[in-house]
Amino acid sequence: MSSLPTVKSFLIADSVFQQVGGKWCIVGVFDRIWGGKFPATHPALGIYLELEDVPEGKHEIFMTFSDSENRQLAVSPKIHLTARNRLAKAGVGVQTHNLTIPAAGTYFIEIVFDGQPLPHDIRMEAGVIPKKKGR
Repeated sequence: MSSLPTVKSFLIADSVFQQVGGKWCIVGVFDRIWGGKFPATHPALGIYLELEDVPEGKHEIFMTFSDSENRQLAVSPKIHLTARNRLAKAGVGVQTHNLTIPAAGTYFIEIVFDGQPLPHDIRMEAGVIPKKKGR
């Protein structure tokens, strides 16, 4: 059995937060950022991540945001997670503010679990808002 969990769900949204009762709220899901010009600042970007097959015990997760040249542009705060057993799913969320997107292009979000990157990066595109014809 692998020591790394499996990503069951991954969503990028305007807002991600957890209610007092434990339910996650994800508002404004997207996979592309549009900007009038670059560099652009995205005012709020939230990430929701659900893992399964998490090894029992205490773990540390964080995410990195990199461009297509593998330059790291941002790192999320560390999230601490305790798994009671491998059958339970674990949901975590992080909210960022004022994320700078240097240029139109492809960006990657990497999930790091206990110091080890999970096998797949999450891809996100940034593009210039298309101009309407006739204007």
